[in-house]
Amino acid sequence: MSWLSLSVALVYALLLFLVAWTVERRAAQGRRTASHSVTYVLALAVYLTSWSYFGGVGTAASSGWNYLPILVGPAITFLFLPRFLTRLVAVAKRAGSTSIADFISSRYGKSRVIAAIVTTLSLLAALPYIALQLRSVSTSYAELVGSAPGSSGGQSLFTTMLVIAGILALFAILFGTRRYDSTGRNRGLVVAIAFESVVKISALVGVAIFALFMFLHAPEAA
Repeated sequence: MSWLSLSVALVYALLLFLVAWTVERRAAQGRRTASHSVTYVLALAVYLTSWSYFGGVGTAASSGWNYLPILVGPAITFLFLPRFLTRLVAVAKRAGSTSIADFISSRYGKSRVIAAIVTTLSLLAALPYIALQLRSVSTSYAELVGSAPGSSGGQSLFTTMLVIAGILALFAILFGTRRYDSTGRNRGLVVAIAFESVVKISALVGVAIFALFMFLHAPEAA
């Protein structure tokens, strides 16, 4: 089961690589790619990471509707503040910003001190979150292979996480930070994320249909 799970994960990762590489090659040949609005809408689902599935469900089970603000906030922003987002993107392009640190420092005369502070704070804030993502992936893997993290059956779990982290880093290098161009678009990355969103939606719809089927055919309580 562990080899089957790893094989499926690697095939899926290779498929994402293939999608991104194909789109990048088509873009290099001057063909139009990743320009449809649906592609960008689906790419926004990158916001819904594994924490949205594990943390959202856990919070809903323990605290009711308290999980909604993390989803309602971005929805309100995109629905009711499009002009703000348009101006934000225009200012970032005008300043040639390639990161949040560049953008904030550009508002203060491109101060290197402010850029360094923002970069440091962003790194410190992101590391625990990235660790949480890897933790959720390890938990999913442990459930699939039928072993708990830290048990004798999960002794290769740490190695698996290193492999996954390496694949993610390689993907980010090849299709995210490989090209230093403040006006460029990572078309391959956008389409790969959109493709991943289609997979997520399909999986969630499948689980919802299964849950509904089980609920409708469950025996009545005495």
